[in-house]
Amino acid sequence: MEREKETETGETETEQGIFFKAVHVFDVAQTDGPDLPTVDVPTIDTTADDLLANLLRVAESRGIAVDFRPVSGGPFGVSKHGSIDVDNSHATGQQSKTLAHELAHETLHWEDRGPFTRSIAELEAESVAYVVCLHFGLDTEVRSSRYIALWDGDSKALRASLERIANTARDIIDDMEALPGKKAVA
Repeated sequence: MEREKETETGETETEQGIFFKAVHVFDVAQTDGPDLPTVDVPTIDTTADDLLANLLRVAESRGIAVDFRPVSGGPFGVSKHGSIDVDNSHATGQQSKTLAHELAHETLHWEDRGPFTRSIAELEAESVAYVVCLHFGLDTEVRSSRYIALWDGDSKALRASLERIANTARDIIDDMEALPGKKAVA
């Protein structure tokens, strides 16, 4: 998908990516009932410099440019079909999990691999990130499970995507394990 974006110099450029915007269908005054529950999705405040460096090398080996910069609009990262932005205002543990998540989007959701919803895309990407990070010693279980729950992820959806998740996680892990002179990950 493409959208037009004005640069700092006033020129217009085309940006590729997956873009979503909030659209309100009802005014809150038109609703009733108890307040919806909130789900706290904590950030990962762990240092994971070596994991982040290795994930970055995998992205680069796949021809995916990664830019560490502030990301507006709330997400910690954005997959843009051949490039990834990662919000650099968080600890390297969060950046690592985010980069693994966005690498999964690049692998699973930019090629024509059948129809999927945004909920399924987020379940798959977050599940891949969880497996990859856990394999290399970064536990993201609390954040990942809550993030998946926010996207209506359940055991049925997880089972339906399990093969895609496992294959993608294995590919990323294998690529990291094969890095020449890779940094040891704790």
